[in-house]
Amino acid sequence: MRDELKERFPRNYNIEKKYQKDYNDLKKKNILFKDRTFNDIFMISLALGFKNKCPKNLKSPYPVVNCNAFDVKSTWIIASLAIKEKGIGVLSDMVEIRKTAEKYANGGFEILKKKLSSDDPGSIIKRFEEELLD
Repeated sequence: MRDELKERFPRNYNIEKKYQKDYNDLKKKNILFKDRTFNDIFMISLALGFKNKCPKNLKSPYPVVNCNAFDVKSTWIIASLAIKEKGIGVLSDMVEIRKTAEKYANGGFEILKKKLSSDDPGSIIKRFEEELLD
């Protein structure tokens, strides 16, 4: 299935440059993210940031999330959050959609780091599942 929205997305989405090592460490060292992509970490962070109403602008953007790896569901989640934030007209502004997603993922990544450092792996999996389904 062709995703026309995804085709209009910019090539990459950014994370805060200072979190580049943290993203790499999660993939290498954390059992929850060992088999996940940067896109997965970005989407979980995005969900946490949006759910907790915690947008945070990027000070030093670093392009690490490749939009080609987003599935149709992810692209529409990103678009839906931007629509909720900015209104339906945002669909004509891919830059604004990207910025909205990046700021929620940035704020959410800080939440994710705190949660991972404060819980044992078993309880964090259960809590993430509950939060993300909520």
